[in-house]
Amino acid sequence: MPSEENIAEVLPQSVVFYRPRDVVSGDFYWMSHTAQHIALAVVDCTGHGVPGALMSMLGGEILNEISRTDALAQPEVILSALHKGVYRTLKQGQSRNRDGMDVSLCVIDKDQQTLRFAGAKNSLFVVTDSQVRELKGTRRSIGGASPTAAFEQHTLALNDLPPDTWFYMTSDGYLDQFGGTENKKLGKERFKQLLTRVALLPAAQQTAALAEYIETWMTQGHEQPIDDMLVWGFRHSRSTS
Repeated sequence: MPSEENIAEVLPQSVVFYRPRDVVSGDFYWMSHTAQHIALAVVDCTGHGVPGALMSMLGGEILNEISRTDALAQPEVILSALHKGVYRTLKQGQSRNRDGMDVSLCVIDKDQQTLRFAGAKNSLFVVTDSQVRELKGTRRSIGGASPTAAFEQHTLALNDLPPDTWFYMTSDGYLDQFGGTENKKLGKERFKQLLTRVALLPAAQQTAALAEYIETWMTQGHEQPIDDMLVWGFRHSRSTS
């Protein structure tokens, strides 16, 4: 996974909350960049612990291979190539193995000042003026019985957005965590409300705010983490042009 220093160099306004349930994780975050493009992803693999970590290693290696091709500009092409790589490597055409990944993937085009998003089940949350817009991913995961898969792409013109816009990608571990006074899942609506408050904070304080909220949520319900948790947020900055 990219180091904090590497992320800060490419995306100075960036926040990563990463909490594996076990020593190793089935969630991982990935980044690749060129002079024109920045590609970043949050990936939630089947399982957690060692089985999940092995899938994370597989997914990271396939993404690194893809990044060395001309596909980096188009997130839907990256996801389709990732799907083919998982299908081929796990021999899913000859076996009953259906392991896979849910993914949120963004590509920032610094020349065109656009952000392109594609998701495999997972969404991108766009927060501006205390409002949250959800760009939903395609309702299918990476991997499975089919050798090919197509994914919808969304494109945003960055210069049309307010400069304080934040983007957030997350695995389902944060949203699915049980807790609160009624011992329920956190859920998407509470998560969106949390993002409207977190986005008002300086980047340096956001990770702590995400950690404090989920700790309080679990403590109220006397719950332990049930899954790996990963949230990656970054701010649109015209300085990337």
